[in-house]
Amino acid sequence: MTNITREPELLLPLELGETDVLSFDYTDSLAAGETITSATVTVSVVEGTDPTPSALKVGAAQASTPYVLQKVSGGVRNTTYLCYSAAVTNAGRTLVVAGLLPVIKFGQP
Repeated sequence: MTNITREPELLLPLELGETDVLSFDYTDSLAAGETITSATVTVSVVEGTDPTPSALKVGAAQASTPYVLQKVSGGVRNTTYLCYSAAVTNAGRTLVVAGLLPVIKFGQP
């Protein structure tokens, strides 16, 4: 099995109390005809404090080739999360895309 890791990209901020869907794009990593058969998303804290970062996720990740979609909501103000998506393909490869998700309250530091 091949693991490919990319540098995390900066995702658009999530406003405190907002619900949104994160989209992890695997277009550049998939070979012709290759599809995503399953995916998992994990969440951890890289800056700030949140004792339960996995609570940011709402439900399970959805595979929709070439994307993995993860609904998120909540979070802790002034906390940045590492959202790590691992997709398994029909070719038996595991591909990884990660993003940094800041949670903010607009108009407040």
